[in-house]
Amino acid sequence: EKICADCDFENSTCQYEIDSYSAVEWKRVQARSSNNGPVIDNTLKTPLGYYMYIEAGSGGFYDYSSLLLNVQLKPCSATCELEFYYHMFGKSDDLTIYMYTFPGYTKLYELSGDFGDKWNLARVPIGRVTRNFRIDFDGKRYFNDADHDLSIDDIRLVNC
Repeated sequence: EKICADCDFENSTCQYEIDSYSAVEWKRVQARSSNNGPVIDNTLKTPLGYYMYIEAGSGGFYDYSSLLLNVQLKPCSATCELEFYYHMFGKSDDLTIYMYTFPGYTKLYELSGDFGDKWNLARVPIGRVTRNFRIDFDGKRYFNDADHDLSIDDIRLVNC
């Protein structure tokens, strides 16, 4: 396929768009410029690489932002998986991955808490999908503690 969900964020946000109506939002950042994220990206493993992170905002107890695939993916096989790297260090933030299959959302995966100051691999089974679909990364940021982060990098579909 010419259009897929794959993105390493090195040159752009690829086919992902930010959907946020709150005090927080996904941002593409170079690791060396981040005030609230890992000091290296996963792709290049240097401070010169890029990733997406939830920027801290100010507001109520928590807020969220969506990183939404803005193209429809075609039906896929039963072996299809979504693979990505995440960095969730400190307490609180949540990451939920949804599949939107027109007209509804299905929760595929959810992460919450501290997974260490490192990039971690997630492989999320998507399975057989018979309709066009999209992927949605929802990040929830809590304001009760500023000493935490939520970042993602190197999204790709495998075995589809």
